[in-house]
Amino acid sequence: MNLIYTEEQLLHNIDQNKTIYIYGAGWVAENLIKRLNRHNKRVQGILTTDGAGVVCGIEVIKFSHVSQSLRDTNALIVVAVREIFCDEIYQSLKQAHISNIVFISNRLACSMERINNLRFKFQTHIVEHCNLKCRGCYHFSALAKEEYLSLEEYAEDIERLGDLFNRNIEEIILLGGEPLLHPQVSDFFSVTRKSVPNAPLKVLTNGLLLCNMKESFWTSIIQNNVQIWVTKYPVKFDYEKAEQTAQNRGIELHYFNSEPVRTLGYQPLTLKGDRDSVKNFVSCYRANECIDLKHGKIYPCIIPAEIKPFNDYFGKNLGVCEADYVNIYDVSTGMELLEKLERPIEFCKYCNRDDISIFGKCAWNHTKYDINEWAE
Repeated sequence: MNLIYTEEQLLHNIDQNKTIYIYGAGWVAENLIKRLNRHNKRVQGILTTDGAGVVCGIEVIKFSHVSQSLRDTNALIVVAVREIFCDEIYQSLKQAHISNIVFISNRLACSMERINNLRFKFQTHIVEHCNLKCRGCYHFSALAKEEYLSLEEYAEDIERLGDLFNRNIEEIILLGGEPLLHPQVSDFFSVTRKSVPNAPLKVLTNGLLLCNMKESFWTSIIQNNVQIWVTKYPVKFDYEKAEQTAQNRGIELHYFNSEPVRTLGYQPLTLKGDRDSVKNFVSCYRANECIDLKHGKIYPCIIPAEIKPFNDYFGKNLGVCEADYVNIYDVSTGMELLEKLERPIEFCKYCNRDDISIFGKCAWNHTKYDINEWAE
């Protein structure tokens, strides 16, 4: 069964065929048609078992009525349903002696829906370093020198993103490093709200500094409708006291984890850079789920965005190229940005994803600054 994971793969298959049909008439098919319309690709018809109705202006046809002509013309059938139904449809098409078939993967279906509906969320480091030096941190904060994001730079970038997405952004996360180390952390909240008034705005922290924050910090949290999300770690710290500190000001702390982190989201790097970057990209849970804003560039993954401390500390050169990010000042629309983010990036060649079972199963501890904590 030929599953299609990227729009580039889909368009390549379509370009090899003169006649295109879509099998399925649900939300996957609707989003597929919208994407094909953007690329000026003509669809002959929509196929279903019952053949009733119209989808995005295209007639729905009963498959049994046209199965013979489909065999004769060798038309390409693009099956646009959730993967759970693909095997059943594949068997039906096979019995009808239809062989020129491709299937839209769940990943591509979600990607098309995200682009069509301009759904965009991102995170950004306002501080590079951290007060908690975690072993193998894939933000590389344990290796980073003291560095703070310029408020002026952030203001310019968030204004640009607000313009690209008509002020409608799904979620913004300010993190690090440890974001509460930034002496202007409260100002990032108000600056964000000037450009994106209504997006869910979160600050992600280990919480260790919460009891020492100035009153202006708490006031800004309330005024700018900011959520505080805390990740617990197995360190000597009174999380209940931090929670009470927030509650005394009418603020609820949110936790990513009910119990302290015991294992790490370990992603081993391969220094050779010899892995299949496309295969890694389409199979990775971080791709376009950990979108990172870094100095006017949007990365679909946190690792290439934040690799510099690793390179600097260990004297390596895991290279980042223009194919690994989208410059927010080089695109005209939010849709263009999202489309470019869906393209596999070259940096994925540095990730070892051979043994998926080890992800998230490395015991938490403080770093010993050994390169083997990050690389195979």
